Amino acid sequence: MADEQQIMGTFNFTPSWWTFVLIGLLAIIFGSIAWAFTGIVMGAFALLFGAAILIFSVGMIIQALKGDGGSTLMTAVLLIFGVIGIIIGIMGLLNFWTLVLAVGYFIAIWAFMLGISNIMLAFSGHDAVWYKVLLFIAGIIAFLLGIYAATAPLITQYAVVQVLGIFGVAYGIVIIITGLVMHSKIPE
Repeated sequence: MADEQQIMGTFNFTPSWWTFVLIGLLAIIFGSIAWAFTGIVMGAFALLFGAAILIFSVGMIIQALKGDGGSTLMTAVLLIFGVIGIIIGIMGLLNFWTLVLAVGYFIAIWAFMLGISNIMLAFSGHDAVWYKVLLFIAGIIAFLLGIYAATAPLITQYAVVQVLGIFGVAYGIVIIITGLVMHSKIPE
């Protein structure tokens, strides 16, 4: 019991009410921008994605050049992947709609993987049947999302940004209410 109280004592932290209001306002602003200017937000995500590709690719080249000199094969692989990544990153930044498409296809690949894994889990093991039916249904839904995302990657990413916008506004409202309730109930 003493250990439990000691552990819980480490989590005994109450943030100031105004931090909730601030976070809520920022979430509402981001959500509203994502909703109103979805294309611009998609482009910004794509540019960040392109920049990340460049940064990680440069990192691979640095790892290859500054490695411990062990495996020549690993050095060569890192150099080749790093150069390919830099080329992809530059091409993407020059034509960021390519990166927008790539993000849409990544969503499709993720949905396919999720769908296939859920379907496989539905047919594995020897436990109760009821959850396997739900896994199978969830797998089919995810697989269908993957088909949709693969055939319409721009629309898929547009929808994802729209949903993020709705989430941002809804989350922001709830967090602002939380901060205002804290302000009215908890003495400073």
